[in-house]
Formats: sequence, C-alpha cells, structure tokens
Amino acid sequence: MAEASGLQVFLLVDDELHSLAESAATVLGEELRRAAAGGLGEHGYEAAALNVADAIEDVLVGAADEPIPLDDEEVEAVFYTLDARPEIPRGDAFRLYRALRKVLREIEEL
Repeated sequence: MAEASGLQVFLLVDDELHSLAESAATVLGEELRRAAAGGLGEHGYEAAALNVADAIEDVLVGAADEPIPLDDEEVEAVFYTLDARPEIPRGDAFRLYRALRKVLREIEEL
C-alpha cells in the first residue's frame, strides 16, 4: 500500500519512471547497503548497489530530487536485492521488480 502523501523516490528503468514511497525507498536503500557490504554474498554488483543506495539517500535527505537513472549493473543490483527478500515485493516495488526483470532478460539476450 502506497503512502497517501510524502516523499517519493523515482528510479528510471529503461526510460520508464518507477516511484517508491519514502518508507519503501528507505528499506530498499538499507537492503542495497547490506548487499554492497557483501551481506547477500559476493555477486559482483556490490559497487553498483552502493551507488544506488547513495543516490536514494541523497533524495531522502533532500540533497537531490532528480530521478535516479539505473545503468545495467545497477539494474542487476536492485533486482537481485529485491529478489533476495523473503516476501514478494508488492505495489510499486513489484512494478519496479518486473521492470528490472524485463531489462535483465533483454541484457542476457545480447
């Protein structure tokens, strides 16, 4: 369930904007920091996970307000971080997850 009002963090995936409410973005940022520190194992996307976590934090603290564009490595980092959750993402996080999965499939086909 999305928050009725408040801060939104926008991620740009394949030229499509995906919003996360402040609380969902905060959780994702912390999960990405854990992934960057190797908390989900070593997968090669740790630096990308940290980049996205830092970008999310910048939006949350008001240091930035632009959408966060994700490159291929950052798409991978966010996708696998969401995929590692014990529960299936819901709402906006699920729409983001699906968009990330689509981009990863396209990358793998290249």
